[in-house]
Amino acid sequence: MTADSNDPPVTEPFVAHGPARRSGSILLVVLIAIGIVAVAVWLMTIGRTQAQPYILGVLALLATAGLFNLFALAAGIIRFSDRATDDPVMARIADQAQEGLVVTDARGHVVYSNAAYLTLTGAAGPQDVRPVERVFIGNPDVSEAVFRLLKAAREGKRQQEEVRVAGHEAGQGSGQGRWLRLRVRPLGEGKRDANSIDADTLGHYLDAPDIPDPDLIIRTSGEQRLSNFLMWQAAYSELVFVPIHWPDFDKAALEGAIAEYGKRERRFGGLAAKTGS
Repeated sequence: MTADSNDPPVTEPFVAHGPARRSGSILLVVLIAIGIVAVAVWLMTIGRTQAQPYILGVLALLATAGLFNLFALAAGIIRFSDRATDDPVMARIADQAQEGLVVTDARGHVVYSNAAYLTLTGAAGPQDVRPVERVFIGNPDVSEAVFRLLKAAREGKRQQEEVRVAGHEAGQGSGQGRWLRLRVRPLGEGKRDANSIDADTLGHYLDAPDIPDPDLIIRTSGEQRLSNFLMWQAAYSELVFVPIHWPDFDKAALEGAIAEYGKRERRFGGLAAKTGS
């Protein structure tokens, strides 16, 4: 979730914190390599005849371990970490962003927050960071907006809300109110139920999801096509084609297009209404 405010950028930010990342151990790899070399040298010293049963035993042990690892990998017990996602450049951008950024897990626990979010919520340090719903728990208007955002996140949707809060509710000592823009975006690789996908769900992933679908689309230059412009949003838009080129499109042309639109009967995919005498 992100939060925008009209505050100046943070000059001395708190250290952002995030989820701990596990890394491999070079020492463990070196120890295993040394052990394999030691066993190979020992088998060479005892002779071929005496080493044969030991070689078969070692091969059987390695085959068993490899087979176990294959099953564990298929079952998801063993996972390879994606080091490509640990991008220091992107992490630096997030840490120094002027927008407050906070990431929570499925249980609502904060797993990451940048410096701007700490300052915005008045947290003294990373140990005092709180999720958004707890920051504004005493403000019913903001709590309703946050509830709508959380509901959208659970449904896998993006959503935005604008709220007005007092200064002391968002890290300011004075009581001067200000506007905050709160945005939520679900993360992760969770699977969505196919039955929950509808037209509104798809609309949230298109360009400009916060702008209503257009009622009227005017195409200039005499061309009678949309050229892939807002194909989904224009499903029930009224189309007006004018022969005037765009540089010559003036107020009179606009009024003419609107007048033509006023003559149309909006049916939104339905049949025309019948009038009885």
